Amino acid sequence: MYFRRLFHYLFITAFSLSGVTNAMQSLRFPARTTSVTHRSMAASVAIRNMKSSASKSNTHLKNTIFFGSHDRQSKKNYYHPYNSFSSFSKNTSQISAENFGLSWRIKAAALLGLGLGLAWFLSDSDNDEKVEQTQTTYSTMNLFWINKKLDENQRYIYPSKDEQTLYNDFLKNIFMWAEGLDKNIPVHVWFDSQLTPKAAVVNTQALIDKYMKFRAQKAPIILQDIRDLPEVIQHPEVFSDKTPVYFRVDLLRVIAAYNTITTHNTSNFVYADLDMEPLPQKDLFDDETKQNLKQYGMILAKAHGMKYENGFFILSRHNNNMLEAVKFALIDLNIQRAYNALNDDFYNPSNRRDRTAMKPLQQIVYDSYGNMFKYFFHLSGEGVVKVYDNSTGNWSLVPYDKEANGLKPFGLKHLKYLEFEGKSSRVLGERWAPRGPTKKVKLPPAEHKYDV
Repeated sequence: MYFRRLFHYLFITAFSLSGVTNAMQSLRFPARTTSVTHRSMAASVAIRNMKSSASKSNTHLKNTIFFGSHDRQSKKNYYHPYNSFSSFSKNTSQISAENFGLSWRIKAAALLGLGLGLAWFLSDSDNDEKVEQTQTTYSTMNLFWINKKLDENQRYIYPSKDEQTLYNDFLKNIFMWAEGLDKNIPVHVWFDSQLTPKAAVVNTQALIDKYMKFRAQKAPIILQDIRDLPEVIQHPEVFSDKTPVYFRVDLLRVIAAYNTITTHNTSNFVYADLDMEPLPQKDLFDDETKQNLKQYGMILAKAHGMKYENGFFILSRHNNNMLEAVKFALIDLNIQRAYNALNDDFYNPSNRRDRTAMKPLQQIVYDSYGNMFKYFFHLSGEGVVKVYDNSTGNWSLVPYDKEANGLKPFGLKHLKYLEFEGKSSRVLGERWAPRGPTKKVKLPPAEHKYDV
């Protein structure tokens, strides 16, 4: 932005000086007897007119010169006191003297314009840098409600029978988030249009519009359909009511975060459970949080004694290794696991008697964060993921290779724990069980309610 403004200012300066030079040369036209330019041709016309009318008294020039060009209008229609000459008897020196006052006016005006332009450039460059900084730190606040199944009698996106219950259990926190954020951080409320009646969406939107009518300066609240996400379009069965709702919600929030960051002008995707206590903007993006996002690209919640929770997280575009780790070790991996579960080929290795493939799938996205962070530090060169290899006839641990090993070491049919060796002090947590940075928030304990 700074260099663009500098270029514009220099261009305007050069253009202004060129215009002043042309004007001054035009005003000095009697001293020029020959010319190949339009400016001096006009001057020559004026001199010839003076000479041809030398024998006539009180004859005025019919041609008017103004800033290097001549106007063919008659004196009745156009007259300028500095650029018209009232008598043929004035010689060239007298004409130059008459225009001497104008030449200094032009010079003064040009200097004043250049001075004002410089002041504008210096004063507004800081403001433009602030605007550019705002644009590069564009964030979204995101909340989810995904229905387990379609209920045609559901009146709102959230299954409430009356507005008061809807407000207490659903809208209250959404409105509180909007109150604490400025209008540059929209609050996105995600829902599933295939499992939500159209009337419920319309009714919910009407209540949001009613609320926003008197809060135009607050963060806008926007309904977003998960059916617009690329992975959902490509894998509709995975995100249907055939899979556990907890699995869908855990995976959809990550998919929405990844796509919002990579396909929109968004620096930070903030997710929070509906029952988390909202944070004001200054606490949401405090200095420690911003530094961690730049360094790691993601932070998770620190709450109720857990090492980390995914009931709150911020995903940033500042670290490409984190984006790759999220896409590969959370999104792609768990979509493939869902297909295996749909084919009854997924299980919990600690309870092989439980052959209900969908039950271990419910918690699998949360359990995948540990391996995802191992893979992130592996990509960053701050640790090494190791896998067992038997290509030589003897089992041994070798560094993981994505092209050779793919998703298999992460566990496609059940959860596996990758071997990891940390090599950097930036690796948080234990050297063999790394994690990302966390942020302390007020988040109720997760309820493990199995729906299958």
